[in-house]
Amino acid sequence: MVVFFKKNGTLKAIAITSCTIAIAIILYLVVFSPVVVNGVVEAKSIMGVKGDTSFSIITIMPNRVYVDDPAFSQVVVNEGAGLTINSTLEQMMLDAGYSQIKYVITIALLSGEDTVHHISPGQALGYFTERIDFNALRIWDVAEFQVDRFDFGAIHLVD
Repeated sequence: MVVFFKKNGTLKAIAITSCTIAIAIILYLVVFSPVVVNGVVEAKSIMGVKGDTSFSIITIMPNRVYVDDPAFSQVVVNEGAGLTINSTLEQMMLDAGYSQIKYVITIALLSGEDTVHHISPGQALGYFTERIDFNALRIWDVAEFQVDRFDFGAIHLVD
């Protein structure tokens, strides 16, 4: 705390310190505090990037699995909606010409507000996630997620 020993200086120092603390708290709440939401998984997608374009490879919906890249139709026949992606399958996708593989889960919020993307309970949004979280979740799973403030559109499963 800064203290000045001039006439009315102490009050000014206290006011400045109080304002600084208030600004720091607001900054933390707006920028650094985690945004945690609770939602249900409505769909899962695997996207492949070629150049500047993303392509759907596989989409898992409640009653159906769509294979948009025929090179992976046999994988879906064997695994169906319970499909998990291991490093070998991910490498097969990269070898098929995709420069990057992205995992997307569509979450319908049940509680908590995603203030980063302005999504309220009852609304759904597709979020990018890591392969481990993608594999851990099934359609209709209810889970708690932390929205990533610094990687737009990303979400992480809360243990």
